[in-house]
Amino acid sequence: MADEKKDSGGLFKNAFKTKPNQPDLTGSCVIAGVKYRISSWDRHTDAGNPYQSLAFTSQEEWDKNFGTKKTPESHPNSADNQFPDMNQEQEEF
Repeated sequence: MADEKKDSGGLFKNAFKTKPNQPDLTGSCVIAGVKYRISSWDRHTDAGNPYQSLAFTSQEEWDKNFGTKKTPESHPNSADNQFPDMNQEQEEF
């Protein structure tokens, strides 16, 4: 997401998933001025109720461990490509 808003982000279907342990959704967010990568897995409680399990990794740590090769911005499912109006000013309530 090229120009993310303060304390916001987005998740998208992981088009690179090839193994069951890889996240179902990936994305990024900015919280308190720090950019994070988000990984999300589809899970179910013991009672069978669905939920999302989330992991946040700072962009700095992500780049150190994985490099910058498959970034959301370069992916055809990025927010900039799917939701072109996402970066417009949001109306305050």
